[in-house]
Amino acid sequence: MRQGFLFAIMGLALMSAAHTANAQNSAAPGIPLTIERVWGDPALSGPAPRALRFAPDGKSVTYLRPKEENATILDLWSSDLTTGAATLLVDGAKLGANAGAMSEEEKARRERRRIFDTGVIEYSWDGAGTAILTPVGGDLYLTRPATGITSQLTNSEGDEVDAKLSPRGSFASYTRNQNLYLAQTKDGVERAITKDGGAAISYGVAEFIAQEELDRFTGTWWSPTEAHLAYARVDESGVPLVTRADIGADGRTTTITQRYPATGDPNAVVELFFLNLASGTSIRADLGTNADFYLARANWAKNGSALYVQRLARDQKRLDVLRIDPNTGGTKLVLSETDSDWINLTNDFTALADGGFLWTSERSGYAHIYHYGADGHLIAQVTRGHWPVRAIEGVDEKQGLVYFTASPDDPLQQHILAVSYKKPAAPRRITTTQGFWGGEFNMGATAFVGSFSDPSTPPQTALYDAKGKRLRWVEENKLVPGHPWAAHSERYPAPEFAAIVSSQKQTLYTRVLKPVGFDPSKRYPAILFVYGGPHRQVVDKSWGSVSTVMRLMQERGYVVFSIDNRGTPNRGRDFERAIAGELGRLEVQEQLEGVAWLKRQAYIDPTRVGVWGWSYGGFMTLALALRAPDTFAAAAAFAPVTDWRLYDTGYTERYMRTPAGNAKGYGDSDLNQAAGALKSPLLLVHGLADDNVIFANSAAMMAALQSHGKQFETMVYPGQKHAIAARTSRLHWTRTLLDFFDAKLQSQDGKRQPTG
Repeated sequence: MRQGFLFAIMGLALMSAAHTANAQNSAAPGIPLTIERVWGDPALSGPAPRALRFAPDGKSVTYLRPKEENATILDLWSSDLTTGAATLLVDGAKLGANAGAMSEEEKARRERRRIFDTGVIEYSWDGAGTAILTPVGGDLYLTRPATGITSQLTNSEGDEVDAKLSPRGSFASYTRNQNLYLAQTKDGVERAITKDGGAAISYGVAEFIAQEELDRFTGTWWSPTEAHLAYARVDESGVPLVTRADIGADGRTTTITQRYPATGDPNAVVELFFLNLASGTSIRADLGTNADFYLARANWAKNGSALYVQRLARDQKRLDVLRIDPNTGGTKLVLSETDSDWINLTNDFTALADGGFLWTSERSGYAHIYHYGADGHLIAQVTRGHWPVRAIEGVDEKQGLVYFTASPDDPLQQHILAVSYKKPAAPRRITTTQGFWGGEFNMGATAFVGSFSDPSTPPQTALYDAKGKRLRWVEENKLVPGHPWAAHSERYPAPEFAAIVSSQKQTLYTRVLKPVGFDPSKRYPAILFVYGGPHRQVVDKSWGSVSTVMRLMQERGYVVFSIDNRGTPNRGRDFERAIAGELGRLEVQEQLEGVAWLKRQAYIDPTRVGVWGWSYGGFMTLALALRAPDTFAAAAAFAPVTDWRLYDTGYTERYMRTPAGNAKGYGDSDLNQAAGALKSPLLLVHGLADDNVIFANSAAMMAALQSHGKQFETMVYPGQKHAIAARTSRLHWTRTLLDFFDAKLQSQDGKRQPTG
C-alpha cells in the first residue's frame, strides 16, 4: 500500500453549492477552477521536471517533462548546466505513435510504480555518458546525446521490462516474457540468458510484494565494471491463485488469475544469480537455508568486488546485510538490524571507495547515519538527535561529507543538510528557504539540482553548489502572469498549520484550508481528509500536499481539515510503532481528537462534518464512520481495506503479524463486524480491476451493510485499478465525490439539505 496519492493539482467546476457559498465565492478574486481545466492541459503546477539526473560527465541534467498540449505524455529533455539551454532529446508522442497494446505484466508494473502517463516514462544512462535507453510502447530506443540521434534497439511482440544499460554502454538488459535477455547496443543482437521463464517462474524482475510494499522495482543489478550482472529468479508456484473478474470499460469481462499472497499465505521464493559476462555462465548466491525471506535491496561495492544484499526476515523484525562474492556466490554477514515491531527499509546504503559504507538505522529511536568499515565494524554514529534523517542524498568522499534530507527543527518542512562522516559534528543546513526541499547530487557531490516548493509555490528546480548557492535555474516555474496556476492562486486561502496536544500528551500537527471568500462571522461545513497510516505524512509544507480536490472543496464552501496521528512517519520510532498489532484503533482515537478540536472552532458548524480518504485513508474513513457514528454527517471511502485478512503479506504482516499469530488484532480491525453501527450517509468507491486492495474488500462491506439493512451509495469503475487513473474516470469520481458531499453537508440555517 505504497502511497502515490499525493494528488497532482486537481479541480472541479463550481457547480451546485449552497447559496451562501455561491455569494461568497462570486466575490472572491481570481478565476474559479473547473473540472475540465483541472484535468486539462497544461498541468496547473507548471512545467515541473521529473526524474532529474545528472549526465555522467556532470555537464547537463536530463529529466522528463509533460507536453503542454497533453500533460499525460512525457518527453525526455536535457538542460546544459553552463548555458542553461534546454534540448528535447526524445519526443514521447512520436516514439509512442505506433505502440501496440501494453502487456498485463507492464500494466501491473506501472500500477505498482504509480505511473499513469505515456511517452517516455523512464530512462537510464550508461556509465560512460554516451547513450540513454528509453522504453516506449513496449520497445527500447537508444539516444546518443552527442548527436541527438535516436534509434530503435528492439522490435518484438512482447514488452521489454525493467530495461537498463550496462555501465560501459555495451549491453542493454531486460526481461521479456519472463526471461532475461541481453542485447548488444552496437547492433541490437540479443541473447537469452534464461529460457525456462514462464507460468510461475520469472527472471530479472521484482515480484509483486517487492514492488508494492518494499519499494523495489528492479530485479537486475549491473556491477560497476560491467563484469557481472546480478539477477533475481522469482518462483511464485507456492503463492495462492486469486481469480477476479476484470470488468472492462468496453463491457467485456475478463477472468484474471492473479498470484496474490494474502497475509499468512506463502510468498514467492526469490533466488539471486550472478552472470559472468566473460564466460557467459551464471552461479547461484548463497542466501541461506530459509527461503522465506524478502530480498529487499542490493548494492554493488564501488569496485565491483562484492554485492551487498539486504535480506529481510518474513516477520520484518530482522534485516541482514550480506556481502556476496560474485565469482563464488559465497556470503558473509556484515551487520544485522533488529526491532521488536518492524524494520523500516531505506535506500540509504552507500558504498564508499575504501570498502566501507554509510548506513541509516533507527536503533537510537530516530533514523540516523552510521559509518561502517569494510569488514562491517562500526566506525562512528554520524548524526544524532530527536529527529530522523529522511534520506542520504549524496557523498563527497574527498571532503568526507554526507548530504542528507531531514527536518531537525520542524517536521512539516524538509531541508538538505551536510555533515562530516569522518569527523562527526553538528550538521550544517544547506537549504535555508522555508518549505520542502529535495536534491539530486552529482557523482562527487560538489553540486546538486535542488527542487523546492511550499504550499503557495509550485516546484522550482535549479542547480546549486554544495554550499547551497544557486548557480542557474533549470526550471524557475515562477508564478507570474501566464503560469497555469497564476490566474487561480489568489482565490484559494493558504493552509493554516497548528499543533494540538492529545489526551496522551502527544503533539499532533494539523492543517486547515478555509473556504473561498471566508467570512469569520459564518459557520461552515467541514471535510476531514484522512490517511492516518504508515509511511505517509499528510500535513506538511510542500506544494503537492494540498491537492486540487481540496481546492475544489474550498471552492464549494468547505473547510478542509487534516491531522497526522501516531503511526505516521517522520516523528521517530516510537511515534510510528505505536500502532503495532492493531490497525484502526489508536489512529481513530487521535483523528477524533483532531475533529473535536476542529468542531470547537467558531467558524465550524459541528453538525456538518464529513470524512473522506483513499486506500488506507478509505479504511480510516470507514473506521471513523463506524466507530464514531455520531461524529460525521457523511463519509466517502475510496478503495478501502475492510478486513486486513484480505490484504497482502508484505504490508499487513509488518504491522499486524499473521492472522494465526494475532487473531485478536485482526478480529478487532475487521470493519465488516462494525457495519451495523453506520448512521451517516456513506459513499463507497472502488475500481473493478483493483489488484492491490482487491474489490473483495468493498464487496464484503457491501454485504455486511446490507445484512444490517443499512443504505449506502456506491460507484464502481470498470477497468480501473487502485488509483482510478483514467482521465475520464478522474473527471467522474471527482464530480461524484463533491456532489455527494454537497447533498449531505450543504445547508441553510444549519439544516442539511441537497443543493442545486
